[in-house]
Amino acid sequence: MSADDAQQARFDGMLLQVAQESGGIEPLMGHFFGMLRRRTDFFTGADKEKAKALVVECFEREHALAARARREQEQRRAAAEKEKEAAKAAADAAKLSPAPAAAAAAAAAAAA
Repeated sequence: MSADDAQQARFDGMLLQVAQESGGIEPLMGHFFGMLRRRTDFFTGADKEKAKALVVECFEREHALAARARREQEQRRAAAEKEKEAAKAAADAAKLSPAPAAAAAAAAAAAA
């Protein structure tokens, strides 16, 4: 977890509680923007396009981080699946081939 993630994670519990109590993501967003309207000059102090650009920039940044995390998770899952398949193939091959000791004993018996 990066320092930025850790900083943002400080509020996860509180925001998750608000999301749960308000009934989901859409109401949470409504509460957040309502608070910005009531308690800040977000909607009146800056030009509409700058405010909108800030919202889109934040969304795009978090969306890119989520997409990267999903790709990395999928790559880890695929690598683990390949390892599991390779281990199973090796175990199956070991079952099919004679054990080294048995092969040596058979060779010694044949030579005698």
